Amino acid sequence: MPNILLLSRDEERVSGWASALDRDFQVWAGLANLPEQIRLDVIVTDYPASEPVPAHAHVIAPGDIGVVAVRSERDCDVSLPADCLPRELHLACTLLAEVVSLRRQRRTADRANQTLRTLALCDPLTGLPNRRAWEEDLARRFGESRSSGRLLCLALIDLDRLKEINDQHGYLRGDEAIKAAGQALGTRVRKDDFAARLGGDELGLLLWDLPPAAAGEVVERVRAALGVQLNTTPILSLSASAGYAVLQPGESNVEGMFSRADSALRRAKEAGRNCTRGS
Repeated sequence: MPNILLLSRDEERVSGWASALDRDFQVWAGLANLPEQIRLDVIVTDYPASEPVPAHAHVIAPGDIGVVAVRSERDCDVSLPADCLPRELHLACTLLAEVVSLRRQRRTADRANQTLRTLALCDPLTGLPNRRAWEEDLARRFGESRSSGRLLCLALIDLDRLKEINDQHGYLRGDEAIKAAGQALGTRVRKDDFAARLGGDELGLLLWDLPPAAAGEVVERVRAALGVQLNTTPILSLSASAGYAVLQPGESNVEGMFSRADSALRRAKEAGRNCTRGS
C-alpha cells in the first residue's frame, strides 16, 4: 500500500484529502506522527512555491517521491486546482504512486546493469580493467587521437620469468606477483591515463598528450617502479620489461600500433629483460 504524506496548514483541507485517500493508501497527516524509517511514495501539499515544503531529511529524496501540488505553482509531478474533486485527487495519487514505483524499479535496474558492466570490465585478480575494457578504451582513444591530434602512447609491460615462479613456487605465488604488479601499476597512472591487465602476466598502459621522448621516460619510470614493488613482495626477486609505441601520423588501425609496441616489448626481452624499448 503506497504511503502518502499530507502537508497543509489548513486542517479541514487535510481531513478532506485523508477521507479521499485513506481507503487505498497509508495516509500520514503532517510530520508529527511520521515514522522514522517510512518510505514515502507521494506528498500532497498546498504550500506555495515561495515556501519550502517542511520535511525531515529522511522524507524528501529527490526524484524518489512524487509530489501533488494543490492550488500551488511549485514544481511538482501533478498540479490540481484547490477545488479538485476527491476522485480527482485519488486518481492523481494512484497514477503517481505507480509512476514512482516504476522510477524506482528503473533506477534499481540501472544500478544492477552498471554493477554487471563494471564486473564484466574488471580483472578480479588485480582490480584493474580487463582486456575487454582495454580494447574499448584503446579504440576510443585511437579515434580521438586521429581526429584531434592528441598524442597517444601504447605501452605493454610483461613480468619477467613469471613461468619460473609458477613452476618453482606454484601458481598462487605467481598470482601474488601479478596482483602486486597490477596494484603498483594502478597507483602510478595519471588521471587521464589508462592501465589494464591484458591477460596472464601482460599489463597495458595508455598515455595521453606526451611526446615520444617524454612517453618513453614515463613508461620506463613506471616499469622500474613496478620492478621495485615486485621485489618487496614475499615471493622472489622479479622485474618487468616494457615496450611502447606512439601513434604515428597516417597510422590507420589499432592493430598496427599494438604490433609495434609488442615488437618493442620483444626487443626488451631479447636485450636481457628488465628494460624498456620503444618503437
